[in-house]
Parts: sequence; C-alpha cells; structure tokens
Amino acid sequence: MDVEIVNTKPTVPMRRSSSSRGALGTPYPDADRSIPLGQAFHYDWPVRRGVGALKRRLAAILAADVVGYSKMMGADETATLAALNHLRHDIFEPLVADHQGTVVKRMGDGWLIEFDSALDAVNCAIAVQQSLTPHETIKMRIGIHIGDIIHDEEGDIHGDGVNIAARLEAVATPCGVSISDQVYQSLDGTIAPLFADGGEPELKNIARRIRVWNWPSTADTTDGAQPPVSNKVPVILLENFSQGGDADSANDVAMELQSGLLDALSNRSGVRVATELDKGVVPSYILKGRCRVSGTRCRLHASITVNASGETCWTTKIDGDISDIFDFVDSVVGQISAAIRVEINASAGSDFVSRPDSSLNVQQLLSKAAFYMHHFDEKNAWLSRDTMATAVALAGEDPMVLAMHAYSLMQTVPLAIERVEDIDVDTAMSFADRSVYFGPNVDFAFHNRARMRLWLGNDHDGCRKDAARALSINPGYHLAHEDLALADIFDGNMARGLVDLEAVMRQVPEQPITPYRLSILGIGHALLGNRETALGYALDGYERKPLVRLHALAYAAAASDYTEITGTASFRTMVDQHGLTSGDASRLPFARAEDKTQLESMLRRAGLPK
Repeated sequence: MDVEIVNTKPTVPMRRSSSSRGALGTPYPDADRSIPLGQAFHYDWPVRRGVGALKRRLAAILAADVVGYSKMMGADETATLAALNHLRHDIFEPLVADHQGTVVKRMGDGWLIEFDSALDAVNCAIAVQQSLTPHETIKMRIGIHIGDIIHDEEGDIHGDGVNIAARLEAVATPCGVSISDQVYQSLDGTIAPLFADGGEPELKNIARRIRVWNWPSTADTTDGAQPPVSNKVPVILLENFSQGGDADSANDVAMELQSGLLDALSNRSGVRVATELDKGVVPSYILKGRCRVSGTRCRLHASITVNASGETCWTTKIDGDISDIFDFVDSVVGQISAAIRVEINASAGSDFVSRPDSSLNVQQLLSKAAFYMHHFDEKNAWLSRDTMATAVALAGEDPMVLAMHAYSLMQTVPLAIERVEDIDVDTAMSFADRSVYFGPNVDFAFHNRARMRLWLGNDHDGCRKDAARALSINPGYHLAHEDLALADIFDGNMARGLVDLEAVMRQVPEQPITPYRLSILGIGHALLGNRETALGYALDGYERKPLVRLHALAYAAAASDYTEITGTASFRTMVDQHGLTSGDASRLPFARAEDKTQLESMLRRAGLPK
C-alpha cells in the first residue's frame, strides 16, 4: 500500500502566525517555506486553499495491508474477495469501531485508520492480529505512527505521519505490528513490554531514521501462527524459606509456615501449588520467603515472582509474636494466601487486556475479568461482564466461571453505582446457585453467594450460612470473614462487625478492595458516633477512589457534622458530580429501619437533597 503525498503543482508559499507552536511548544520559524515541484511534503499548519482552511491535528495513524493480495487474487479471485469481505465486515472494521478508531480510507486490500489515542490504536492492531487465527486465509501487516495530519475537503488525510505509518506497515512481519518510537513511548507498562526493539531500519522515502518496535516480540510469525494457549491453571512453586537469627526457632516457624501455605494453597481453586520436590514442574510463579527470629519476635519477608520474566509482582514484610506459633502462622498464611489470589489474577489478567475475548481460553478469561474487577469502578465492572459472558458460553458448568459471572452482574450494587432494582437479581442469583451446585468444595463460590445474598436480598442469615461454609473449606479465607463482619454491621451488631472488619483490614491491609472496606468502616463508625474515626476511614477511601459513588456517599455521611467540610465548594461539587441524595441510604442492606433512618438524617445534615 503506497500513500506517499507528492506535490504536483508549482511552488506553494505557506505562511503561519508567529504564535503557532509545534508539538513541544516551540514557535515555528517566522519565515515562508516553498516546496519544490515533485517533492513529498506535509503541511505543518493551517493552509488556505481558496475557500475554507485545512486544519492539522495530532493523531495516531494506523496503516494496514493484506499480505500477498495480488498473488492470492491470481490464484483464486472469488475466494480471496470472499475472505477480504469477511475480514472487513466481521473482524477488522468492527474492532476498529470497538477501539474508537475512524476508517479514513479503504484501498482495496488496505486501510488508513485514525485514532485519538495511540494506546487505542495499538490495542486495536493487536486485537486484529490475534483474531486472524492460523486457519484464516488472510494475513495482515500493520504499522502505527503518531503525527500531524490534515483532513482535506474530500475527507482524506495527508501528512508525513501518514507516510511513516505506511512505511512501518511495509516493514512489519506478516501477522505483526510495527510502531514508531513515538508510539512506543506513549504506551503503558502493560503493553510496551509486548514489543521488541527493531532498531532503525531504512524506511522508503523517509529521510530521517526512526526507531521501530515490533510485536510479537519474540516468536517467528511468518507462518501466521499464534502462540499456543493452555487451559492449565497457574502453578505456584513454594520454595523452602530461608532462615536467620535463632536457628532452631526460625526453622520451626519456617516449617509451620510452609506446611500451612501448602495446605491453604492446595485448597485454592484456580491455582496449583508445587514444592521443590516436584521435579519437572515449570511454575508460573515462585513464592519465596525469609524467616528471621529473635526471642519471641519473628520477621518474615515474602515475595511472589513471575517465573518467565523474573519480575517481582508482590512483596510484603510481616512482624509478629510467636509466643503462640499457631496464631502467628494462621495469620501469616491468611495474608499470603489472600494476596496470591489477588496478585496472580491481576498480574495474569493484564496480559490479556489487549486481546479480544474470543481469542482467549477459559482460564485467560477468568484472569482478564479478575483484572477488571479488581479496579472496583464503573467502567471496569462493565468490561468484566462482557468477558465473563464469553467465559460462561465456553464453560457453563465451571463453578469459578459461574461465580465470577454472577459477581460481575452485581458488583455495581455494593459500589452504589447501580441499585438492586437496576439489575436482574434472579439471573444473578441463579448463576450463584449454580456455582455452589457445581463447586461444593470451592470457597470462592460460597463467599460470592454470601455477599450476593447480603447485597441483593438483605439476607443476613443466608450470608452468614454461606460464609461459614466457605470457612469450613478454607478456615483462613479472609473474604468469608469479611462476609460475616458485614452481616453483623448491617444486621444491628455494628460494633462487633466493625471490629471484625478492622481485623480483616489488618490481615490484608493493601488490596484493590481496600477503599470499599474503608467506606463501610466510615459509615459504620459514623452511625456509632465515632466522628473522627469515621471521617478518617471515609476520607481515606474517597481519596483513593473519588469517582466511585459509594466512597463519596461514605465521605458525605462521615463529614455530616463538619460544616467546615460540607460548606466548601469542593464538597458541593462532589455531591453534584455523583448526584448524591439522602435517599441513597436505602442502597445499603440494613436490617433495621432505625439504621437507615439515622443515615438519611446524617446525609441531610451534610446538605444532600432528598
């Protein structure tokens, strides 16, 4: 595909205001420029041609082309046209639309696409290539560059950025994506590592050298093959903990910790645990630890490392008293076991965000959905629903799939994003019921139904019953302990519930769910009259996730007696932004009418409308 722009008219003088600025904020030189006849050029500023102005803008340009199109047409024109039509209508252009791209030009076997975001352009390109499975007839090359473009009066785009994108497409491998260094530098830490440095190849008719980055970063893709996928669950290698200090005591603690972790992780669904005795096992993650004992004090350093890259994705330091070694071990095992579920899901899920759900297997879909869910916000909650719907279609009897799909349908309710009446409660609960039917020994399935019973049905006793079943499967399961705490908080046993929820917070102090817990603590302490404690918790939760309605609601309740807060413009902006009302008290699953009435009164004192 060739989209070089050539000036075929006599010299065109171009002028611009001295106030015009380039991409880095430096003024353009105050001089006219003339472009010799026949030289490729691009406009750097608005140029007037007769009536109207041609406006330039910075954009990400994606150029895509079918590999070997002419040869394919010569071999079988009918089949090639059918395959191209399928590519266009069923794969390429729908994915462009999904990633907010605009088709600017179709050129038989190629496209020019414009994006406002370089990340959207790259995610779209990778999604397209991953959708073209090895059995597809057609293979593509894709190039992406960021540059200034001009829209002409016919809707076409011109500029040096268009030329470079086309040249990058030409050097990409079949089934590959090549991007300029400008694009690469704009990518985040989850996407950039997918690309390998391709050096500074010579690009046709591009005078300056441009560093190129290529995807996939390793495997030879000349045959169009995608990397093999596996439905196997992640394997965690539990290494023998190193020891220090009092050798005998450290050895005893280390042995107890490893035994406890082996038992807890073996009961986890979605992961497999191995030890150094399991020869030939290639782990996905490695759990390491160092145990140092002095007297009755123990310090444990633990970390989780991604085996393939050597990257440490989680680390913690835990200090404790080993006078009662079993209490200490149970506490540590609970913390590490909980962290493993969260960190491994989030770590693995980030690898699949750029890939369409249709290209992923069940385990990958679970990881991707978990990655979305762990953001605990509106946008990602919606994304998780789509991903889990795909997973259910593939594995409709898998208890983890069913439980996570059920949760995806209700996650917005505890966050006060949607009301109970806004969702299909019967459908959500039916998936939760099926998850425990197919997974009678899956702790997550019972925990998930416990929270759904609480938030969707105000069924506090049902919540306790399912949480107890989860704990019978996994006694250290902190989320089940949280379920019991929440059942007490909303069922009138508020003081006891708050103590238990604070204990969960100490066990797992920093998790994606932490702002949610802080907000519940803030509301509970506000209702008990613990004003300063309530404000501390609620403000912390709100500042971590200010765009989530629950956290704004908790902050408003906790600040209700602080006129120096509720009287500020920023507080009023928060209330207006979220559309908060005193009626939002009904969003919480209180069993007692007096708790709901008291919260409504606090929200009215904060100035919230009815």
